[in-house]
Amino acid sequence: MKLLAVIGHVTYDADEPASLRHGVHLAAQARLLLLDRDESRQSVLAHTLGSICEVIIVQDLREATSASMGGNFDIGAAAYSLDGSGSGIEFLQNLQLIDPTAFRVLYSSFYCRGMVREATRIAGAHGVLDANEVGFVTNLNSMVSSLLASRAGTSNEAHDPEPPPWCAVSSISRRFLAELRHAACSRRAVFLWGEPGTGKDLACRTLRGWRNEWTQRVPCRPRHMTLPPAVIKVPALRDRLLDVPHLSRFLLSRIQTANQLHSRPIATDALAVLSSRSWAGNVSELQIVLQRADTVATSCGSPTITGNHVPTDLTPRRRTCDAAKDEGQRQAILCELQATGSVRAAAKLEGIDRGNYTRMMRRLGVVRADAVNQNED
Repeated sequence: MKLLAVIGHVTYDADEPASLRHGVHLAAQARLLLLDRDESRQSVLAHTLGSICEVIIVQDLREATSASMGGNFDIGAAAYSLDGSGSGIEFLQNLQLIDPTAFRVLYSSFYCRGMVREATRIAGAHGVLDANEVGFVTNLNSMVSSLLASRAGTSNEAHDPEPPPWCAVSSISRRFLAELRHAACSRRAVFLWGEPGTGKDLACRTLRGWRNEWTQRVPCRPRHMTLPPAVIKVPALRDRLLDVPHLSRFLLSRIQTANQLHSRPIATDALAVLSSRSWAGNVSELQIVLQRADTVATSCGSPTITGNHVPTDLTPRRRTCDAAKDEGQRQAILCELQATGSVRAAAKLEGIDRGNYTRMMRRLGVVRADAVNQNED
């Protein structure tokens, strides 16, 4: 006699091979990490959800956290109660920190409004279901299908074919973009700061694009969730010199296309000269230097841009006392913004009107990155 497990309206054949229960027979791209200690419920959910995604089952919080760090999962689903080994909300909170782009779903036999608020506030859950409700498995299957469909719709949209102008070859650039991506996958305020010419405007546009993708992909965004603002430094070009060769090629190509000039490659010795500079003017100075080098190479009739065509440093050094004064003011502003979360409240704390505070932020290289209009907060 076959052993059958029944949950909701779904009947599962327990004699079916484990490979089918876990959904690994499918060539689905989507992956779901399921944390549940109830073996009979595991089997039913794996059988049902396995038709739309690959299901990986774990039974304790430590194993789930380890699996989420080692694998790329689209969805994490967890039971609230784990029999003394933690809770499903803890797992979803860890998953939010490890991969903010993953969807997070919680279900429980002790469903209540307080649990929904807790899961939304702490872990940013995209859905909370009642495991005792008739048709629970069907509801979970529908929610997972809807979440995956929203992600597929976003990924199938047309993208700009132009290569990304932020060349993240150095570890500092990769770390900065990771922080930016993490901040984009939330509703928190984001403030960027850095030296003139580092690319803050580009970073702002990148963050707003990522946040727009996140809000379109996540149909049930958490409400009443207050997060502290993110304050991120845009790295100076001298701190990411490994990016200079790739960034130079991209900028040079854009300069030549915009000016309808003959495509002229840049030689290795010129890239070596550019990579050895301190770049006080950052990316803005690099762009001016490349434009002048291309002009010199054109006038000389050279087929390539060599080190001899690269002009000397263009940006004058600032006085140490002025730089120290600006740094002190900048740190004070960043502390005020981090404490208050908005420009308006920070200006009130400083005791000046918002317009003057915004001008002071602009002079010191501090911008509100997540707002298209700086008057939004």
